[in-house]
Amino acid sequence: MGTEADFDDLVGPALRSIADHCGNLDMSLIARVEWQPNHANLMIRMPEWKPGGAQRLTQLMAQADGDIDGFLTEVCKRFDTSNSHYLRQFMLQPAHPKARTGETRRKALAAIRVALKKAMDATPAVDPQDRAHAISVDILTALEEAEG
Repeated sequence: MGTEADFDDLVGPALRSIADHCGNLDMSLIARVEWQPNHANLMIRMPEWKPGGAQRLTQLMAQADGDIDGFLTEVCKRFDTSNSHYLRQFMLQPAHPKARTGETRRKALAAIRVALKKAMDATPAVDPQDRAHAISVDILTALEEAEG
């Protein structure tokens, strides 16, 4: 098994040279070298143009460093995931702005309104001057108007 010193002395300089060539040729490069579990170096060179989806996904995964939740969060921020069968099962609303629809927004607002209404109904009567109650009423009114 290699060591960090091996990377620093042998692999790193060669990889930097390759990365420089890729940069000079306006090519995309993503290289993650791991010399032992959870000890790695990441080299990324991105061109002026926008690389394809596979290259961008590779970059996000390499940068996530094994954190699947972090990876998926970034995927949902940067890609239109509205047609993903798997991600749709876990998300109320896709994070990508292009994937948001009026219907999804209406459903989310309705769910928030219902939850807020239930919470307010479950709370004992409060002084109408109570700031928290007044804010809740304002939010509920705004949600009802937004749905309207």
